[in-house]
Amino acid sequence: MMVNIPLHKNSACIVVLALTFAIKVLIFSAGYPLFNTVDEFPNFDTALKQGRGYTYFDKTYTYDTLTLAISHKVQSKNYLLGEHQNPIFIPHLNLQYNTTWNTYLNLYSGIQHHQSYSSPFYYATYGAIFYALPESWSPFAKVYTLRFLNSIFAFFLLWLIVKSLLIIFQNLWIGIAGGILLISIPQSIYYFINIDILSALTTAWCFYLTLKLIHRLTWLLVLAFGAISAFAVIIKASALIAVATCFMLILFSLKASSVVMKLKIMGATFTSFILLLIPPFMHRLNAGVGLFATQQKIEILTWKEKAIEDYFPHILGTVNGINEFIMLTWKSWWSGESSWHGAPAYNDVWKVYFSIITLLFLAAFLSITWMNRKDRDLRQNMRYASWTCILGYFLLFAYLSVKYDFGDCVYPSNFFPIFVSGRLMLGMLFPFIFLCIDTFTVLFKKPKKVLTYMLVFGVLHFAIELLVTGDVFSDNKNYFHQVLHL
Repeated sequence: MMVNIPLHKNSACIVVLALTFAIKVLIFSAGYPLFNTVDEFPNFDTALKQGRGYTYFDKTYTYDTLTLAISHKVQSKNYLLGEHQNPIFIPHLNLQYNTTWNTYLNLYSGIQHHQSYSSPFYYATYGAIFYALPESWSPFAKVYTLRFLNSIFAFFLLWLIVKSLLIIFQNLWIGIAGGILLISIPQSIYYFINIDILSALTTAWCFYLTLKLIHRLTWLLVLAFGAISAFAVIIKASALIAVATCFMLILFSLKASSVVMKLKIMGATFTSFILLLIPPFMHRLNAGVGLFATQQKIEILTWKEKAIEDYFPHILGTVNGINEFIMLTWKSWWSGESSWHGAPAYNDVWKVYFSIITLLFLAAFLSITWMNRKDRDLRQNMRYASWTCILGYFLLFAYLSVKYDFGDCVYPSNFFPIFVSGRLMLGMLFPFIFLCIDTFTVLFKKPKKVLTYMLVFGVLHFAIELLVTGDVFSDNKNYFHQVLHL
């Protein structure tokens, strides 16, 4: 059943929904104090360095004095200090939060961090904006302005996901349901200075262009897909999983006039993708930072590659290890990684909750995919592609978990040698949302019912997010208290 709503009203609904998501990101970005526990501190330092022209050829891995001066003024002790913190770390944290500027500078000026070579598309832009802001603004106002830029990415992320769903389902209510699901996922990484939101946006853009290309073949779309796919991989190497999934979807879903024509289209797409990757990759190799600019990061984190015969025994070779890997990764994928008062903001109760709803979703996804296995339409191909993408991300991070000896690194560590950061898998955001919406449409049939149940689901998850993280809004170091003086 297709909803016959004029195009301008269709677009208006999507814009309103996208604005809602952007406003949510804006409000929570303002509520969380600086700097959060998911690398925001080194990310901000990277933005300041790259905003001044820092390149892959520079070899300064320590914190900039300006970064330390700002962090000394703006940081909140409530992220790490509190009743839940390990007593072993309390003396060091007291030094971090309750010390004079000179002591703080001496403490942190020699510390190296691993984010210096992160993609300049995000950090250099943010740094340039920071330096362009009025000098009269307080450090709080300047840093929060950078955070607020993420709301722009959030707007276009939702717009792309809803438009992609409209191509598949041809129904406005179902598209809106997908947007509501995106808004309801309490992933906190959107609220901080972090490149993962741009990675989520570029991979969602890849899926959108893939579906557009399948729906209406033009050479402009072919070139656009190649360009955005290359951009996504330059931003985050793990985006290769999502890009490969898109290529697979094009291969099996594109209706070309002949096999030769299909091969020409695939060849042109792949060629544009590769040609656009060559210049940045060559630049990185010439600078000696590795193809994906991770060589120095690995050295600073003290990781070392293991010989293949040393991959196992490993915790991922046990039932408990696999269980922890899956449960913690999904919990992190849903809710992020922020700590509050020395403990994860979402405790073990929520880990169990998010794991249960994920397993229920996955069971439903699998059964629906199996029941429709004989179909060869776009929707069924998208199911296969979505499964491929999700499994690809999990296999990639399982492989990285066994590949490295993590040395003195805190996370992952040799004590817990598993990647469980769901934010690193945001490239599978659209495939997961598609499978959720697809499942709801099979179970509830009528589009308005799908929208109604998803609205209930969304309200429930928004209530959970407010319940769990509401305390951050009372912190006296956040935007509301320091800039707006509320």
